[in-house]
Amino acid sequence: MGIVGFTLFAINPEEDVLKHVPTDDFPIGNRTGDRSRRFVQSGRGQRFAVALSRRFSHAMARARSGMRALIVAVVVVAVVWAKAATDYYKLLGVSRSVGERELKRAYRKLSKEYHPDKTKNDPGLTAQFVEITKAYETLSDANLRRIYDQHGEQGVEQHKKGQQAGGGFGGFTDIFDLFTGGAGRRNQEERRGTDIELDLVVPLEDVYLGKNHEVLVHGQQLCPHCRGTGAETPEDFKTCTACNGQGVKIVKRMLAPGMYQQFQQTCDVCGGTGKKVKRVCHKCQGGKVVPGHKTIDVYVEKGVAENELLLFENEGDESPDMAAGHITFKVSSAPHPRFVREGNNLRHDAHISLLESLVGFKSTIEHLDGHLVEVSRDKVTRPLQVVKLNGEGLPQHDYPSKHGDLLVKFHIDFPTSLTDEQRTALDKILPK
Repeated sequence: MGIVGFTLFAINPEEDVLKHVPTDDFPIGNRTGDRSRRFVQSGRGQRFAVALSRRFSHAMARARSGMRALIVAVVVVAVVWAKAATDYYKLLGVSRSVGERELKRAYRKLSKEYHPDKTKNDPGLTAQFVEITKAYETLSDANLRRIYDQHGEQGVEQHKKGQQAGGGFGGFTDIFDLFTGGAGRRNQEERRGTDIELDLVVPLEDVYLGKNHEVLVHGQQLCPHCRGTGAETPEDFKTCTACNGQGVKIVKRMLAPGMYQQFQQTCDVCGGTGKKVKRVCHKCQGGKVVPGHKTIDVYVEKGVAENELLLFENEGDESPDMAAGHITFKVSSAPHPRFVREGNNLRHDAHISLLESLVGFKSTIEHLDGHLVEVSRDKVTRPLQVVKLNGEGLPQHDYPSKHGDLLVKFHIDFPTSLTDEQRTALDKILPK
């Protein structure tokens, strides 16, 4: 609870004004001081002070009336503007409880219909395409959608401006701060939920070719019925009358007769939210969030590094009071029956017979995309010898057109036994 930096003196025009006049503290000469005391203590002094106080009170009343009129005008303009703003849900042709998949499907359909390439850059249809894209970008972001549901398009714009300026969420509260001495809620650094890291193990073929993965993630989501307000209908989500939606109250404390201190404290009726719920949502019972799941499209790019971290912002647990946390997928490749990954290189263990190791051979290896890689030797191959096949490894992540190498390590399968004839023949052929 902070002290607002000013003190008020309240004087009733009908009360004895003389007690507010410091008649004993005139630092002027004796003659002038005596005149001042006699004037103040006489009836003329009392009448003069009362008249002065009344004029001051009337002036303050007129000022307060003008200020109230100005505030009402600001509110009327804001409400009219908000009513005229585009309804993103209607624009995309979806309900307010639309899920991620349905939202994406609706956007794809409309974006194809209104795309400038298809409409031949018609100005009106191009503007419609821009609005559709803007609506989808807002509603597909869990944090922006939460702000839009509670504060509308203007709230989203104020949020973006606050982020660009390095501040928090502003809005119309800042306007009223001008008239209430800063009684509105102060900009705060946006809070965010807990970040989550998940392991994503993919086949080695997907690292070679690149592939999209639909990952089912379980967690906490805003109630699809009330969109995080906790109210049964939008009409049941009302502005708190105790604090006029500011979330804080101004409390005055008398320090001495006519002297007050002014404090700002969190509204005890709405808990600082500025809103009150008349009827609670039947689905979440006013809890604003429910257990849920969603599908996140994770595209594994060609040559993605082992244990690469893929960040998805604001895809974690949702909350009406803070931005959703981030989800990070740690990508790794699953063991493969024919290849072992070594950075951008691939290693393959090939088994050949003793005869092939001596006289040479020709064979093929089926690669990750199905093409056949030919391996041939016309020389003696030693046990565990490695042959490098240039450009037959994994794509380089930053330069997918370039590849690593395929390293073939040879393992020689020796016979388990020999006949006498074979021993004699080998003894004659092989050098000693």
